[in-house]
Amino acid sequence: MILFPCPYLQREVIFTLEREQHISEHHPDLLPQYKQSLAETLLKPLHIRRSRRANNAWLFYRWFDEIRKGNYVVVSVITDNVPDIHPWIITAHLSKRLPKGDIVWQRT
Repeated sequence: MILFPCPYLQREVIFTLEREQHISEHHPDLLPQYKQSLAETLLKPLHIRRSRRANNAWLFYRWFDEIRKGNYVVVSVITDNVPDIHPWIITAHLSKRLPKGDIVWQRT
């Protein structure tokens, strides 16, 4: 298990071995080669959106020129309102563009 700092959520985000394996299997273009980009995305996102699929999920986006000729890394984080439970990464993937919809937070 790894803990990534996430200033927006004001907590560390858990990244488990099980989730790392899931992402590696389903998104091999991202992991294992660009694992550090997950941490960078949570630390300094460009955009944050609320997931359309789950009320307690946040989508963190950050652009990387060096990943496959330019891509967003999208990290999906689940949060709970229980004080002792850290948010955790459920999945992550690459995207060429931002989806339509409301941006909850944007770096200025």
